[in-house]
Amino acid sequence: MTNSNRRANPRCPLPAPRALHDRTRVAFGAADRSGVAGAATSRHDDGLVLGGAATLAPHRGSGAQTALLRAFQAALATRDLGRRGVKLAAATAAPGSPSLRNMACAGFAVHPRTAWRSGLSE
Repeated sequence: MTNSNRRANPRCPLPAPRALHDRTRVAFGAADRSGVAGAATSRHDDGLVLGGAATLAPHRGSGAQTALLRAFQAALATRDLGRRGVKLAAATAAPGSPSLRNMACAGFAVHPRTAWRSGLSE
């Protein structure tokens, strides 16, 4: 499912999410369907990346990101992604961040890597 034809939620002032290319999928999740958390996955050759996970500030600490991580893991476990050419699944987070702790608690192996930047000012 691509997101280009999704409609905006009338209760939310933000525009509907849209994919930057056909390999990006955006998922939103909340127990009460209010859209308190979201994440995107993208396919890159033989890898699948979960990135851009975020939870609205008033709902942080409620388990929303953990639910998204578990949904990602369940999708990996229940779909035969190996037959589709996926050899590696990864997620990204800043060192010491709550997201990194959530990923470690959800069972992701942590492999620190340097994020190279060029020409960016802090």
